[in-house]
Amino acid sequence: MAPLDEDIDDGPGRGDVVVGVDGTEASVGALRQGAQFARSMHVPLLAMCAWSPETSSAAAAEAVLGDATRRVFGDGPPAGFRAVASEGAPEVLLRRASEHARMLVIGSSERDPGLRTQDSVSIAIAKGARCPVVVFHATRRADLQPVGTGPA
Repeated sequence: MAPLDEDIDDGPGRGDVVVGVDGTEASVGALRQGAQFARSMHVPLLAMCAWSPETSSAAAAEAVLGDATRRVFGDGPPAGFRAVASEGAPEVLLRRASEHARMLVIGSSERDPGLRTQDSVSIAIAKGARCPVVVFHATRRADLQPVGTGPA
């Protein structure tokens, strides 16, 4: 998986659907939702996982991406799908990726399910993004089923 700088420099182009993946159920649901958006808009899908030496590693981030990809796409991701593990804070990396994206899809954990309070990372990403942002809350098991990769 290429670092974000290489990925952007190599030209993801304006218009990818970018999804933040961190291994939570909400981020797997966000990847599923992002895949549906990308498919319906006929644009590439980019999954990103941030890591930092203090809390994780590139290998761990790549494993999170691999697991989420298998859970969402089963046998194989759609054509044009890319997964990138990059060092840095998720809110900074995703905000930067939003400059080149058509849409950003993120999952949000809920501190209090009754109040539906979003976590601070998703709020920071949504506030700083340079494209539309969809915040996904996994509320049903159906949200976590594999999506088809065939023609729309």
